[in-house]
Amino acid sequence: MFSLRFFCTVVCLSWVLALTASTARASTFEAEAQPASAPASDPPTRIWLITVGPGEDLYTRGGHAGLMVEWTDAGTYNELVYDFGEADWQSSTLAWDFLMGQLGFRLEPRGDLYAFAGTHGVSQNRDVFKQELALTHSEAESVHARLKELDTDERRHYAHDYVRSICTTKARDIIDEAIGGVIQEQLSSQSDGMTIREHQRRAFNNKPIAGFGADLLLGAENDQPLNRYDALFVPWRMRMYLQEVTLERPSGPVALAGPPIPVAGRLGIKPREGSTRGSWYLAIPLIGWLVWAARKLRARFTLDGLGEFALWPSLLFAVLGCALWGLHLLTHETGFQNNPLALVFVPLDFVLVFACTRFKRGQASWLTPARRYAVVRGLMAAAMLAVNLSKDGATPIALPILAVVFFGLFAWLTRVQAKPRA
Repeated sequence: MFSLRFFCTVVCLSWVLALTASTARASTFEAEAQPASAPASDPPTRIWLITVGPGEDLYTRGGHAGLMVEWTDAGTYNELVYDFGEADWQSSTLAWDFLMGQLGFRLEPRGDLYAFAGTHGVSQNRDVFKQELALTHSEAESVHARLKELDTDERRHYAHDYVRSICTTKARDIIDEAIGGVIQEQLSSQSDGMTIREHQRRAFNNKPIAGFGADLLLGAENDQPLNRYDALFVPWRMRMYLQEVTLERPSGPVALAGPPIPVAGRLGIKPREGSTRGSWYLAIPLIGWLVWAARKLRARFTLDGLGEFALWPSLLFAVLGCALWGLHLLTHETGFQNNPLALVFVPLDFVLVFACTRFKRGQASWLTPARRYAVVRGLMAAAMLAVNLSKDGATPIALPILAVVFFGLFAWLTRVQAKPRA
């Protein structure tokens, strides 16, 4: 009886062991038929804002910006910087095209960040920063797709506008499109505290000729207070304000842009903070000379001396008037239109130039008409100066002061009655 029970137990155990071994062999076969491990999915696409500080050359004074895309394709890491700030810098018509609002800019891929920082940072001695944007994978892919769509011969070119359509605003618009307009929604209601003219003066710090040109050519819209969204045309404002934009995420609100990470640093002395008002460099010496010459002429008045005194200032005013009125009529750039200084400098000042040539020939008959003209022009300049002062000096006041002084001195001198010098 015991032997039979033992025999049955051994048979059952043998059957169980055989079934277990068969199952193990089947599992091993199935495991060998499958890959050892499934490949990991590629990491999500990342977008970085790249901003560049000012350089020494005039065209680099406003800074620069671009977008960098990081993505992995089948395990291969890729990095590409998209630059919207390329133009034909060697063109002989560059300045004219800019003034006429016909300057063409284009998008260019610039290689990886190392290449971009070498070109725009190290070789030009400028600071370069990068900031990661807190975009979801789908938002980052949307930005990447949009950049690739624009990176074609048919679509890479665009019309330049020094405020509305440049490298910074192109990057801003692409980011804002991907996140549903959050940037404009949050920043357009906040004041920047500066005007376009004030930003231009800051950019032209220590560049008095460029500062004078900006004060002279920029129209009335450049004196309107900016909101923070529109101020993103300035790279350092972009670097700062995008950190204040918040995105709603499942884990809570997050800042759109992270803190700036230095990529390349400027060597030597950093550009000074401040604002160059280039028009004062012209106005102050001329005002001083006009007062000195007028006092000297008053002591020994002659028509010839009056002509010498007024000829070159009136010629300068007439030429500047032609430039301002011509630019207003010809340009497509709205920032150069409706210039308030067109009431300070007018082409009609050639009348005074003609009168001065008559004085140099001893013809006193032009004294009274010239004096009346100078009074009217002085009142026009004084009115423009009063308007400028009412705006807390947002618009240039040095040039209207120069006009008031010149026409006032001319009207004062022409009241002197004297015989023409033989």
